[in-house]
Amino acid sequence: MYATQGHFPFWLAIWGAVLAVQAVGAVPAGLTLLQNRRAATAPATVGAVPPAGEAPPPALAARVPSAMEQEAARVRTLIAQQGGADAARLIAEVDGILKLTAELAARQADLEEQTSDRERAALAAAVADARARLERADLEQDRRLFERQLEVVQGREEAIAKAVRVLERLRVRREVAEHQLKQLRLDLSRGAATGLDVPELSSRLQFIRYEVDAREEVKEIGAGRA
Repeated sequence: MYATQGHFPFWLAIWGAVLAVQAVGAVPAGLTLLQNRRAATAPATVGAVPPAGEAPPPALAARVPSAMEQEAARVRTLIAQQGGADAARLIAEVDGILKLTAELAARQADLEEQTSDRERAALAAAVADARARLERADLEQDRRLFERQLEVVQGREEAIAKAVRVLERLRVRREVAEHQLKQLRLDLSRGAATGLDVPELSSRLQFIRYEVDAREEVKEIGAGRA
C-alpha cells in the first residue's frame, strides 16, 4: 500500500495535488473580494460630480427671490403685456424700485447685526463693568480713564437705542412698499380689460419708490455713524 521508505505515501501526494488545484481556482475570487472591500472603504473623491438626477448641494442651489422681487417681476410682465410707448420707462421705474429695495435690505441687515440681542447684552455688561471700575478707582488718573470708558460705552448704548428705532421704521417701509406693489399687481391684473392710465401707474410707482428710498432713515444712519 505504501511506497518504499524515504518517499511520501502515494495517497498523500494525490491529496496535495487536489488542494493545489482548489487553491489556484480560489485566487480570482479572492482578488475580486479584496477589490470590492477596498472600494467600499475608500474615501469619497473630493469634488466628485453627483449622480444624474441628484439634487445639487445647498451651496450651489439658486438663491430664492424675495417677495418684493417676485412681485416686481410679475408687475414688469403685466406692464410689458399692456405695452404702449411708456412701457419701457415704467419697467425701468420698477427696476429702480428693486435696486433701492436691495440697498434698503442691506442697511437693514447691517443694523440688525449691530443691534442684536447678543450685542446689546455684551454692551450692557461693558457699561456695568465700567461703572464698577470707576467706583473702585482711588487714583485720579484711573478715575479719568474709567470715566472715559463709561462715556464711550454709554454713548454706544444710546446709539444702539436710536438704531433700533430706525430699524423698526425700515422694516415698516419695506412692508408698506411690498403691499403697495402687490396692490398694483392686482389692479393691473383686474384692469387688463379696461386699462390703467399711465399717469396713475407712474405716480403709484413713485409712491413705492419713496417708501424704499427711506431718505430720512438713511440720513439718521449716516449721522449716527458720523
